[in-house]
Amino acid sequence: MAKETIQNIREAELKAKELVKDAEAQKVSIIEQAKAEGAALKKDILNDAQTRAKAAVDEVEKTRDKVLEVAGLRAENVIAQFQEKAKSKRDDAINLVISEIA
Repeated sequence: MAKETIQNIREAELKAKELVKDAEAQKVSIIEQAKAEGAALKKDILNDAQTRAKAAVDEVEKTRDKVLEVAGLRAENVIAQFQEKAKSKRDDAINLVISEIA
């Protein structure tokens, strides 16, 4: 009976060692899987952030282009007004010189 008990204890110890060995292998596997999933998630988050940043930059560039276009049109209008005023003043100056001469 004592031999059987000792044999049962040894078998239980061997099973426990096997369970610990299996648990260690599972732990390593789970850690590797978590690292891979973490890396994939990080990559997805970075890709999403890059996509959003590019969209924001594109939107800013479109807005900038519209603002520059409007500013250019306003500048053209102001230049045309100054040119019209300058022409009017030139005509006035010519008429003044002619009236002084005559």
